[in-house]
Amino acid sequence: MAVRAAVASVLADAEVDTAPVVVGVSGGIDSMVLVHALNAEGARGIIVHVNYGLRPSADADTALVQTWAARHVPDWPVVVHRPDTLSGNTQDAARQVRYAEMHRVAQAHGSRVVLVAHHQRDQVETVLLHLLRGTGPRGLAGMPRSRLLQDDPDVRLWRPLLHTPKADIKAYAEAHRVPYRTDPTNTRSDYTRNRLRHEVLPVLRDIASEAEARISDTARLLRSYVDEHWTPALRERFDAAYASTPHGGRLDLAPIREATPVMQTALAHKLLRTACPDAAHTQAVAEAVVDLTDAQVGRRVDAGAATVWRTRTHLEAVANPPELPGAQPVSLAGSPVQLPTGTLHCAETDVPEQRALRASSNIAYVDAAQWHPPVTVRPWRKGDRLQPLGMTGHKSVSDLLTDAKVPPHRRAQQLVVVDAKRILWVVGHRIHHAVRVTASTDRVVQMRWKPRPNAGE
Repeated sequence: MAVRAAVASVLADAEVDTAPVVVGVSGGIDSMVLVHALNAEGARGIIVHVNYGLRPSADADTALVQTWAARHVPDWPVVVHRPDTLSGNTQDAARQVRYAEMHRVAQAHGSRVVLVAHHQRDQVETVLLHLLRGTGPRGLAGMPRSRLLQDDPDVRLWRPLLHTPKADIKAYAEAHRVPYRTDPTNTRSDYTRNRLRHEVLPVLRDIASEAEARISDTARLLRSYVDEHWTPALRERFDAAYASTPHGGRLDLAPIREATPVMQTALAHKLLRTACPDAAHTQAVAEAVVDLTDAQVGRRVDAGAATVWRTRTHLEAVANPPELPGAQPVSLAGSPVQLPTGTLHCAETDVPEQRALRASSNIAYVDAAQWHPPVTVRPWRKGDRLQPLGMTGHKSVSDLLTDAKVPPHRRAQQLVVVDAKRILWVVGHRIHHAVRVTASTDRVVQMRWKPRPNAGE
């Protein structure tokens, strides 16, 4: 049958050796048919079942998998994973948990092959979802038959049934009396994928009886083009222009400006995926990032967990730093002030040698007689001003940061130390001229800033 042939083909292409394969089995018809066919082909495996505890029938699904495996594949271990919680989008979180657990099991058993039961209809629904959201060649190519799992070069995810029609899977289950459970959430109309399955696909089949097969075949052709031509060209252009940074990564403007529109969007997607994996990777965000190439310096695009900035020569993707708290009290006798971006130490000490006064931008000395409690450390605010050391007039902190060429994406994290009278120190930059160490100074306060790794430069 088509199912057995598809499974045998993947086992051969994956070059399965003596190590067991890892199979994701939910208890639904697709995964139960897959594990049955793998056993029929003589494979040796490990079953991974994830019980999310989200449905009343979840435990019954687990029981079916365990009971069937004990009777039909007694040599196959069954690993049941019960995650504590799922945060964010439930479907996305469940997918991440599922793949992470299968990868963990594969590593633990030295397996290079992980198998899941996505089939032709799943592929068609994926292509249609990408079309609705806006996509390029990669999205139209749908799911690949094989890819790295968790970016691990030693473990690959395979989809043996990706080009197998749902009707063939149902026929196999009936012919071999494969038991399975039906997920009641598959009928819910609040999931877009379910609406495509139950409302849109029937209409497409009425228009063209082979609609699903044709969409699947088109995705397969595009996948061949993407893998052989598109992806290498994208990688070559991207690698020549990309550089990682402590906070994300940046891409030269030139390769984006010179590229075709579809390649421009692909480069923007790749910038976000590479520099800030947790950022939003939607088509709308990618197009907005491309628009930055013709925007003024300092313009930005919000990408959820990251921000993309237009600098003079680059598009810079920066993971959004933790939000800074408000003013925190500073005591010369107390503990250092712990902040998300680093630690501030302040202590009274002897007057250092002259050369030590400017030894580091992250250490500043002020005359202890000019230290007027209460003293706090806080993010700078619009309107903050000081008389920078060596100057006769006052200057805004904003202008000071501009002169220091502090990029826009770092300014939100800029701190100032403030006492009862004035700003004492723009951390990492300048102290107030009025609090400088002079010839009459007999005691000083040392302020020392220690940035957290990857939280500040």
